[in-house]
Amino acid sequence: MRKHGFQIGRLCYVHHSTGEPWFLRLLLTKVRGATSFESLRTVNGVCYSTFRDACKEYGLLDDDKEWHEVLTQASAGGLPPQVRQLFVHIIVNCKVTDLKTLWSTHRKSMVDDILLRRRQSCPNTLFTLNDIQLQFYALEEIDELLRSVGKSLKKFDQLPQPPRNYLNNGTNNLIIEETSYDTRKMEYETAKLLQDCTEEQRKIYDAVIQSIDTNVGGIFFVYGSGGCGKTFLWRTLICKLRLQGKIVLPVASSGIAATLMPDGRTAHSRFKIPIVLDEC
Repeated sequence: MRKHGFQIGRLCYVHHSTGEPWFLRLLLTKVRGATSFESLRTVNGVCYSTFRDACKEYGLLDDDKEWHEVLTQASAGGLPPQVRQLFVHIIVNCKVTDLKTLWSTHRKSMVDDILLRRRQSCPNTLFTLNDIQLQFYALEEIDELLRSVGKSLKKFDQLPQPPRNYLNNGTNNLIIEETSYDTRKMEYETAKLLQDCTEEQRKIYDAVIQSIDTNVGGIFFVYGSGGCGKTFLWRTLICKLRLQGKIVLPVASSGIAATLMPDGRTAHSRFKIPIVLDEC
């Protein structure tokens, strides 16, 4: 049955958050007889500058009424940091058609705390910020939230892009995150975990730590059935190395396994491995 009919080819999956590639794919599935990219962007004799504008003119885009309503309700009873977190959640995980309008409509509810926070961190408590500066500082906060989930403001070109001096581009956020652990807490957890290690776990632990201390490196494969203490061993090693100020990136192939480790992440999320996640 699959051989019946005719098709030119197949289009690869594109996530809606990628921007222009997603709008291009949408046009390719709807517009017939296009001969070039310019032909795809041409509607009623007018060649639009972006694929998104062409999609909008074709009437292929839904409105963002539900996202406007959610942010309006949140701004009525929530604090500006909460509204910013909700805004980031929406643009990362939901299909927003007109991101520029969504931002311009609700940005005032996201900047109410900016002036107070800047005054608290500045010797001059009477200085003021204009509307553009407030917007840039709010976008800085949004950029930090996006970086915490592996994205950045640059990936959302419909949003205003603040000057470089507003964004924390000069520091490696991953290094800051991985070197900001409470050493007293790590010391307590390490001592407790080491005390409960079995002889076999301690043997593996010593081999790994010795390899790191002597800068030899290597790959260690630990085999064992479920429930024999492998995750306990990972936690012990992670706490010990973070106590020493070293950077540890715990990853696993599945989300469930990743949650068992301190600040664990899936490998494809941490290392940006281009895997399309589906039911298979």
